[in-house]
Amino acid sequence: MSGWPRPIRSLSWPTTLPSKTPHYEGVCLLNGQDHTTEALLKRTPVGSVWGVGRRLAERLAIGGVNTAWDLRESDEKLLRKRFSVVLARTALELRGIPAWR
Repeated sequence: MSGWPRPIRSLSWPTTLPSKTPHYEGVCLLNGQDHTTEALLKRTPVGSVWGVGRRLAERLAIGGVNTAWDLRESDEKLLRKRFSVVLARTALELRGIPAWR
């Protein structure tokens, strides 16, 4: 593999949130471990997370995963078993853990 970093999954709104919220002055860093990250993830629908489409969001909602925070707090092994390894890695990255390690 070349020297390019591996991609990190993200929310689909990272470029619009800072530009629409004057408080952030155009920049918003979500490090995965602070209260700001928690507040934003709790109000973000799980369907706004990269790789989670409408149908997957509906399936997740049946299991009680409605927000990006719910996905972040979900059991990685259970996500891998019921859905996919990609969704499990997305949950890890929402916690701030690189999924490629």
